[in-house]
Amino acid sequence: MRPQRHIFGWIALVALCAPWALLSFRVRDLHSEPAPEPRTETAHRPEPSQRAVLLASLYRRPLPSEAEIPSETLRRDRPGYWNGIPDAKLLERIRTQPIRRITFNRGGSSLSLRLRLADGSSAAFKPEQIHMQTVPRKEIAAYRLNRLLGLSRVPPATWRVLTWRDLYSHMDPRERRFFFRIKKEARFRKGGRLVGEVSWWIPKIRYIPIDKWKARKRWHQWLKAYKRLPPRYAEVTAQLSVMLLFDFLINNPDRFSGYNTMGTPDTKFLYFMDNTSSFFPHPRGGKNARTGLQRVQRFSRKLVRNLKALTLERLRKAMAQPAGAPMPLLSERELRMVIARRDHAVQHINWVIARYGWEKTMVFP
Repeated sequence: MRPQRHIFGWIALVALCAPWALLSFRVRDLHSEPAPEPRTETAHRPEPSQRAVLLASLYRRPLPSEAEIPSETLRRDRPGYWNGIPDAKLLERIRTQPIRRITFNRGGSSLSLRLRLADGSSAAFKPEQIHMQTVPRKEIAAYRLNRLLGLSRVPPATWRVLTWRDLYSHMDPRERRFFFRIKKEARFRKGGRLVGEVSWWIPKIRYIPIDKWKARKRWHQWLKAYKRLPPRYAEVTAQLSVMLLFDFLINNPDRFSGYNTMGTPDTKFLYFMDNTSSFFPHPRGGKNARTGLQRVQRFSRKLVRNLKALTLERLRKAMAQPAGAPMPLLSERELRMVIARRDHAVQHINWVIARYGWEKTMVFP
């Protein structure tokens, strides 16, 4: 009887262990390398073009063409339009619509108000003031130059005149305790008129922390022509390239001073806001703007074309004010300095192309 018990015991043990042994073999098969496929003769394939080879060496994967995937930037950069609405309509609304309520914009050192208009829209109003870093006419000039370069990054801006009566009668009662700031910091003209610029209020906006040093160290590398650019960061790098060129052209030293890098809530589209401290008359730009330009070695072909087409006559025409306008936008000296910086930027672009080649530098649409 005992030998039979041993036999039955071994049979039971084998029956229990067999599924686990089979499973272990299957798991081992998953981790083992597959057998090499037999080599077969294939038809001759045409060699890729030189541009395809260069792009493949530049990126981990070649970026999709404009026809395959419409870029967020290409869809929204439409001069003369803001999110699909003609600029002319928005400018007329923020300049002439009756004011329903006025509140203060907090968080900055300069004087800034929010105008809530009768049609339900809003506008940011920056009056002439004692703060040297806030010159309202320069925001309008930046908007018009942005449009001249084929961009839609600076919110539509124009001028507006308020009076003491407008300010006091429409001021939010909860905000009247800050009314002393207007008396102290605003510069009123004869007759109690307060002249300033109004910009279209973007309803939803988000701070994009590309001005933090940790982020800067990353995108500094992406802008170099000889460094590898991950495809998922190509879109933001293209926008940074455009932003740095634009900031050099208007000689804006204030972009990375803190919370001036705003964009859409999905962080896919950068706005170029708060340009009131710009257009300083220096032919090669200030230190901050010039340093930003020198970091750029990858460019947008469209922007470079528009940059080269910019002339003093076209700039004068774009900055011309209608009869009765309360303020000029740029002086003749400031206009000529924009063209001088344009020439310097084109020289930099030509130097980068000569050193690294067209295919590695003119990589963005």
